[in-house]
Order: sequence, then C-alpha cells, then structure tokens
Amino acid sequence: MTHKIQDKSGFTFVEVMVVVAIIGVLAALVTSAIQYVRVSGRDARRVSDISQIRSALNLYYSRYSQYPTEITPGQQFAVNNTTYLDIVPSNPQPYGDHVECSDSAIDNYDYTQRNGGLSYTLTFCLGYKQDDIQAGLNVAVPEAIIPQ
Repeated sequence: MTHKIQDKSGFTFVEVMVVVAIIGVLAALVTSAIQYVRVSGRDARRVSDISQIRSALNLYYSRYSQYPTEITPGQQFAVNNTTYLDIVPSNPQPYGDHVECSDSAIDNYDYTQRNGGLSYTLTFCLGYKQDDIQAGLNVAVPEAIIPQ
C-alpha cells in the first residue's frame, strides 16, 4: 500500500483576507495623506496670493492715500501707467477645502473698499491652519489677517 502525500502549497482564505485588509488600510492612509498635501498646497498659495494683493494695495495706498474701489481676480491691477499686479491672483480650485469655504460666495478672493477708501477687507478661506492664520474663513485688512 502506497500513501500519496498531498502537497498543500498556497494560501488559505484567511491569509489572503488578512493581506487584503492590510492593503486596504495602507491605501486609506496614503489617500488621506495625499489629500492633506493637496489642500495644504492650495492653502499655501492662498496665503501667498493674499500677501501679494496686500502689498499691491499698500503701494497703491502710499501713492493715492486711499485704497482702490475694486480689484478683479484674473485682471491686471494698473492705474495711470503704474502696474501694481500684472494679474490679480485667483483662488485655486477647488474652493471648498473647509466646511466654511463651501459657500459659493467664497469662490474667489472678495475685495471690498471700506471707510471711503481708508480701509479694505479681503475675504478668503483656508482648509488647514497656515502659520498664524486659522483654517476657515479669514479677512485681511490693512493691519492684519483676522479669523471670522
């Protein structure tokens, strides 16, 4: 009588399911990390854009002793042959990186002249905190950036 020994090479169902579960967890971690990097990159650009706009507004104010009545994202900001910004920066898409940012009113940076040209507000929104600027809705004024 000969006994045939069966070769049981391969993986069991449980082993395969454990590997699939581990791959799923790793994929979820990588996806969330990539999302954070994307939002953080857009936020860094928003902070840079606001800084550029504020600098241009300060240059305009130093020449005319008032802030302009309007500036339009995507357009040149120039007066009397003086260019303050070649192109006023536009808010990078998608806009709704934070719950408070999902309102369609924050699709772009919102500039409003105040106090007869002696001040302004520049509204923008961040998905995550950047330096000293809080996540969510913020307003830049000549003196500072204020969370809303």
